[in-house]
Amino acid sequence: MIKPGLGFELIELATRRLGPPPAPIDIRTALEVEQRMGDRAQAVAQRAAGLLESLGVIAEGIVVAEDPEITVAETVIRLAGERGAQVIVGAHVHGGLLGSTFRAVVTAAPCPVLLVRVAPNSQSP
Repeated sequence: MIKPGLGFELIELATRRLGPPPAPIDIRTALEVEQRMGDRAQAVAQRAAGLLESLGVIAEGIVVAEDPEITVAETVIRLAGERGAQVIVGAHVHGGLLGSTFRAVVTAAPCPVLLVRVAPNSQSP
């Protein structure tokens, strides 16, 4: 059995909120969405790691698809512990207060956490 990912969830969410789609959406469409999202996430992770490495920091860009019941914070904390991370680096691109994910990571991280603020009009990693 194939475990549905975010591409499938987006299609399901649209169906629940908007009613049936105007045309059937087949598995190939959902798989294509999954692939494109994964490719984009990997490119962003590699770019961020490359920027850190250009500053002399050994970095690894990781893309992980977890169970929807597992929070992003739990995943970040688990991976940091498993990989013996010396620091967790995150980017903050929105204005206002920091989100619950960042607060949860800071509270339970096994290492220091660095938050980099990215100006809203600049291109994030």
